[in-house]
Amino acid sequence: MSVLSGTRRMLKEIGVGADAVEVPSPTREFPMNRIPVQRTTSTAAPASLTQARPAGTCPACTSSRLTVLAMTLTDGTPVRFASCHDCEHRSWSHEGEELQFADVIARATKQKV
Repeated sequence: MSVLSGTRRMLKEIGVGADAVEVPSPTREFPMNRIPVQRTTSTAAPASLTQARPAGTCPACTSSRLTVLAMTLTDGTPVRFASCHDCEHRSWSHEGEELQFADVIARATKQKV
């Protein structure tokens, strides 16, 4: 016997038709009579990485359309990751010097204990 047929049988036993189950109408717990406060323009950081225009250019194509992030690799090395929107060149640098991809992978690999 399925759960649904068992439920219908129980409803019939207590005198309620299986198709006559009353469902309460939805209600609002929080009245929407107040308009939320709107954000004002501020000098805060841009909300999107593509809106941020950091100083610098892509070393491959000289485009200024870069996404730049500060990251910390698994071994604790702080790096600057840059990705070009035009040519998709990616680079990592530490203390102003560009890191080779193999070095980034080695520093980011979690050591087995």
